[in-house]
Amino acid sequence: MRFLLGAFILITTVAQAASPQRTFGPDTTSTGVNTGPPTLQPGLTCSAAGPAPEPLTCTGHLASDLDGTMLDVTAWAPQDTLPHPLAVAIHGWGGSKNSNNKYARQMTDAGFAFLSYSTRGFGDSYGEVNLADVNVEGADLRSMIGQVAEQSELHVDAANVAVFGASYGGAHAFLAALRTSFTSPHGQNIVIRTVAPLATWSELTGALRPNGQGDPIEPAGGFKFSFVEGLYFGGCKDTPVCTNYPNYLKIWNAWITTTEPSNATAIDRQIVDGFSGYRSIYWQSEFWNGAAAARLPIFMAQGWTDDLFPVGETLRMYNALKSIDRNYPIALYLGDVGHPRARNKPEEVEFVIDQLLDWLKWYLKNEGTQPSLDVQAAITGSKDAPFIPEDDVIRVPAYDQLATGSIERSFSDTQLLTFNPASIGGVPWDPFVMLAAEELAFNPNDVPSDFVPGDVAVYEVPVSALASQGLLIAGQPIVTMKIKQLSPTGVREQINVRLFDVKPDATKTLITRGTYTIDGTPRWIGTEKIAVTTYGNVWRAEATDIPRLEISNVDSPYIAPSKIPSVTEVSKVTLTIPVR
Repeated sequence: MRFLLGAFILITTVAQAASPQRTFGPDTTSTGVNTGPPTLQPGLTCSAAGPAPEPLTCTGHLASDLDGTMLDVTAWAPQDTLPHPLAVAIHGWGGSKNSNNKYARQMTDAGFAFLSYSTRGFGDSYGEVNLADVNVEGADLRSMIGQVAEQSELHVDAANVAVFGASYGGAHAFLAALRTSFTSPHGQNIVIRTVAPLATWSELTGALRPNGQGDPIEPAGGFKFSFVEGLYFGGCKDTPVCTNYPNYLKIWNAWITTTEPSNATAIDRQIVDGFSGYRSIYWQSEFWNGAAAARLPIFMAQGWTDDLFPVGETLRMYNALKSIDRNYPIALYLGDVGHPRARNKPEEVEFVIDQLLDWLKWYLKNEGTQPSLDVQAAITGSKDAPFIPEDDVIRVPAYDQLATGSIERSFSDTQLLTFNPASIGGVPWDPFVMLAAEELAFNPNDVPSDFVPGDVAVYEVPVSALASQGLLIAGQPIVTMKIKQLSPTGVREQINVRLFDVKPDATKTLITRGTYTIDGTPRWIGTEKIAVTTYGNVWRAEATDIPRLEISNVDSPYIAPSKIPSVTEVSKVTLTIPVR
């Protein structure tokens, strides 16, 4: 089966966790627009395609309690009168309730009622997309769960509910964790028992505008141009008008594509407030002081090769939850899944979904064996290599035990990076993003090479010089270097690193990448020593291979290049590789 996904000090007591601290401006939303025609009446009609084991299927539109917006809903349940725990699946960006049809029979056969609906602005739902906002889509989610729980034909056990989804749907799974206990329209008690966010973000500003530093907001990094634009147009119902998008989202996108990233202007601050303050679970005190303090069980999966939402998005939450309680009930899977360049091999995705189903059976039905609360990390294989869990998946009690050591290599030579944005011309379009904006399925294609104009600092070392028998990279390689800015115009600079595996036949495969933003505005940057933590991978490099490290000011069209010219001296480069 296929699916689409700083510093802060966490002070805890046994009973409660404090939230990460940051002040944000007001939320930016648009509701009550195009809520549906007056002739459309809310309600679900139920029928079955045949006798059991065919599920009962209920379809129709339900009005959100928030503003009356009509949302298109389908719910399934076994044809019996037993109480059915409710599993809720939310689709990816640009998708609809039909994206989750493939899970329906699997869920009902396991004894669950199953709910899928089109989020506002997508599918046959009305309203405008508000990008998984805590005050809009969060309210919609609780409203749909509450109304479906009251559908008598489904026999929903409202005290046992779970929400899962990938990418945009994963963000909704986090929304479910904001308020795990609430009442339905007619007073029925609803309890969220577990959530499963997959291949999604925890801090949206840092995910879309990475700066490579501990604070995901300061300084302003470069936007992931190809993904931002690919998803923007992929979710638009009627390009170029995009009537399902609110005006503020159109303004934000236009601003992102034409200006140098900043936190200084009013619109930049509005974007950061919107992305981080109201669309990122990481900053929600309601979560940290509620569900997290109560130890809500969480199943997460993220992709080593997911360049939209890298493993850092999951590790941010994983580390924070583990700092509350080292025995926090969380399970984490890291593999070749998610958004491109992830392969999403059907066998690997099925492996993840099977574990998710076992997780739901345990936490909603107390059925089966309690899942292990550990970390699974899959070795990334070539596109033709079969996925074999017994051989490819490493299980460790915690993420910091994935690597058992490290190898360090220093390079003495100094190289020069001359960057002139005028020489780039236009930023080439990146077609691989549009493989599936809705839900990222199996990707049989190789990722096209990025466009890197200007100078590239290259450092190579044979694997045989590092380890005689080859090595297994296990985690996030770190590149440290000394940066000396030689141009008085270079007050802001983007440093991009990419680590490749070069085979004897000269085949070059990207292992991992990373980015780091230096912002000296309004002063001259001068000289700095920086450390760039890459996204990471579990990758087997043979003794005959050559790791190739590239450092440049450009990783386009993946990340929009800076508009500020610079001349940079790179020296004292050290590559630290975690190994197992």
